[in-house]
Order: sequence, then C-alpha cells, then structure tokens
Amino acid sequence: MLFDPMGFLEPYVIWAKILLQEMWTSGLDWDDPLDQNQAREAKKWFEELTELSEVQAPHCLQLNSDVETVTLHTFTDASGDAYGAATYINYKYKGGTVSTNLVTSKTRVAPLSATSIPRLELMGAVLELRLALSIAKVLKIDQNLLTFWSDSMHVLWWIQIPSCSFRPLVANRIGEIHDSSSPTQWCHVRTDQNPADLPTRGMSATELKGNKMWWKGLKFLSMPEDTWPKTEIDVTAETTLEVRKKVRTTFDVPDKESVLFVLTPQVTWCLCPSRYSSWTRLLRARAWVH
Repeated sequence: MLFDPMGFLEPYVIWAKILLQEMWTSGLDWDDPLDQNQAREAKKWFEELTELSEVQAPHCLQLNSDVETVTLHTFTDASGDAYGAATYINYKYKGGTVSTNLVTSKTRVAPLSATSIPRLELMGAVLELRLALSIAKVLKIDQNLLTFWSDSMHVLWWIQIPSCSFRPLVANRIGEIHDSSSPTQWCHVRTDQNPADLPTRGMSATELKGNKMWWKGLKFLSMPEDTWPKTEIDVTAETTLEVRKKVRTTFDVPDKESVLFVLTPQVTWCLCPSRYSSWTRLLRARAWVH
C-alpha cells in the first residue's frame, strides 16, 4: 500500500493514475486481463516500488528560529495526460542563510473530454492557487507573501485581463484566481526550470530520489528577488482564442402607431388607442390578439 498524503511522490504516483485511467477507458472490468502494453507498464511500476524505501523526504522545513522572512512559492504545469502543482517554502534567516524545501504537491489526470493544453494549464493554475491557499492557512503565512509560477503564456496573459472578457470555462477559473490573488503575484518560469513539470510527465522512483529540483526547488529562490526571471508576456493570436467575441446588434425601434397597426384590417379596429385607458392595456390587448 502506498501512503503519500503530502504528495512527495507525485511524479511517481501520477504514472499509476494515468495507467488506471487508460485501463478504465479501454472498458476493462476489475477481473479482466490487461493487454500487453498495459501489463508491461503496470509490472514496471510495481517493480519500482522497492526503490521507494531509498527516497528521503525533508521533514524539517525551518532550520532555526532566526527567521527574517518567509514566502511561499507554488509552481504549476500541464501535459496532455495530467496537470499538477507543487508548493515550496522559502526561509531567509538573519545571517543571510536561505533554505527552500518542498511542502506538498498534487496532481490530477487530464479529463477524458478533449481539452486543449492551455485550458489544462489554466486548470493547473486553479489547483495551484487552492493548494497554496490551504498551505498558507495552515502555516499562517499572509496571502500577500504567496508567489505563483507558470510556464504558460496563455494563462499569464489571461490573468491580466478581466474575467468577463473570456468564454465561460476560462472566465469562471480566471474569476476564482482574481478573487484570491493579484495578477502581480503570477510570474513566468521556463519549462526546464519548472519543478511542476516533473509530476505531469511522470518519473521513476530511481530518478525521483536524486532529483534536487524536486526536493529543493529552484536555485534562484535563494538569490535576491531582482535576479529572478523577468515576466514578459508574449501575446499571440493563439493566446486570444478564448476571448469572448463582441457582437454588436442594431435594430430600429418603430413608433407606437406603426407597432399597433400591423395587424389585418379585421382586427385593427379593436386596437384603436381611443378604446383604452392606458398604453399598458393596449399592449396587452395586442399581445392577446396575436
């Protein structure tokens, strides 16, 4: 049995999640035999379980009590198979020492319905936000000290725009992001520097135990903030596909007399304005006649 409530092993666990989804979509019942590819992947995953005993997760997040500042950094990424997020805590001490450690991570397999990569990355950003807020609440870290990282130009550009500008799926998720964070808290990171890329494509237990980026985060988090990667959003035609199209409708408003007397001569006599005490009564009579 694999018990990993903190998500330290998500790059390895997501491998099994994706495999289970493939089994389910192929229509297998619980006692049906697997095909050759599925059986080979499942066997390989179970063989890796023995390597997990050598994986050491950092339990102590804070080195000492001389803390000067504490910030929370959460990364997200998505692939065609899964999306996920990983949260790191960064302590800066009075002596100039800096420590960064993985706090938790979470992954989800991509939905079965056809979903574009930008939308999956946006779903990952929402997961990232929720994960960071829950950790900040437990560790009593102010929300203004949270930083969110993504390698998706689509998501970063969408976050800069009012949610009402987008189609419903994107608008609802951007609205949730705006409710709990500021666009200035969202930053860009290159894909090869994004630790959340690891749980979206999967890793073996052997690769996981020696991966410093996964356990300790990125090196630049230990450096002054002015040396961090600059967020320069590149807007392309593909980036704007989710923007709600603006439709302008024009119509002519006829005057009251022309509205009233468009019926046949046989019924027009009963709608003579002089027969009614108010405009509302006249409209009701016309509606009833129609």
